Amino acid sequence: MPAGLVRLTADDTDDDPGRSGDHKGGLSGERKRLLADIRPIRESPEYRRLWIAQSLSAMGNQMTNVAVPVQVYAMTHSSFAVGAIGLAVAIPLIAVGLLGGSLADAVDRRKLVLLTSSGLALLSLVFALQAALNLRQLWLLYAVIGLQGCLFAIDQPARSTFIPRLLPPGRIPAATAMNQLSYQLSGTIGPLLAGVVIAPVGSRPHTRPTPRHSSFLSTRS
Repeated sequence: MPAGLVRLTADDTDDDPGRSGDHKGGLSGERKRLLADIRPIRESPEYRRLWIAQSLSAMGNQMTNVAVPVQVYAMTHSSFAVGAIGLAVAIPLIAVGLLGGSLADAVDRRKLVLLTSSGLALLSLVFALQAALNLRQLWLLYAVIGLQGCLFAIDQPARSTFIPRLLPPGRIPAATAMNQLSYQLSGTIGPLLAGVVIAPVGSRPHTRPTPRHSSFLSTRS
């Protein structure tokens, strides 16, 4: 038993510089594998702009996902009206989503994304204006949400084809992981920001929270 302990200690000594370097290099590699690979963002300015734009847009969308139900409930005090938001989103999203991929294959994807992004930005403006003017029109909210779902169903299939065009094949797995990181961060930060925005006005009587949505940035392929 003592001999085994001595042999183990001898094997782990740093007397051999080569072995020590390999050991440290292995630890460094293990650390790198635990961190996000941001080489696609560093190496490709085009992908970097795409990733930043998508992250900001997703964050604004998450803020809207919080603000709209709050506004609907403040207008109606009806849980059913709040739940109907899900139908207003799901029906057009599913119906148009069946054609979104085919449409992306049939037309110029860059122009299609520019068109859908502009439409989404316009709908965000409608969200803000109807709240600022205190229109209190439930049908208008449902209509804007439905149109937003239609544009999302067209935008996402076309936008997902950009990564292979912007990056070499070896960077696509890392870019996919970065997109997932963006989704997770926006899902956490967006609702938090929405709560910060809604809390001051929501606590005052006879006021309505204003839906906030960041403008969708036009993506250049």
